Amino acid sequence: MSVEAEVLFELTEEITGVTKEEILSGSRKSYIVDARKIISMSLYQNTDLTLGRIAVVVGRTNHATTLYHTRQHDNIMETDRDFRRNYNSINSKLVEYKSGAIPVELRLTYAINERKKISREIGNLRRLLKMKNEDA
Repeated sequence: MSVEAEVLFELTEEITGVTKEEILSGSRKSYIVDARKIISMSLYQNTDLTLGRIAVVVGRTNHATTLYHTRQHDNIMETDRDFRRNYNSINSKLVEYKSGAIPVELRLTYAINERKKISREIGNLRRLLKMKNEDA
């Protein structure tokens, strides 16, 4: 997962209160869907990720939902004040992050989460190697 995606998950939780687990779930509750839309559109506008890759990042199986979110973005921004406020807050903080102006705490949180993921992956690989050696 890209650095921007991880930062967006952190920022979205901070601003909207929706956790990464909720965003990745299949929930169709409006506040969770809105958080998913914000992340999808931010990734679409601020990264080179394809629609399909963005869909995978936000827990969807194909690009159709992401495409729908991007097409509906302007309308939602005009009509939904809360969505607009959250989107603008998250997007401005992402720009700050990319410029290096994000607080050290957020950078450390990201680094710690990355380290945990790598440690889990190493543990999984060690278990697989052990099982393979036992079978041989």
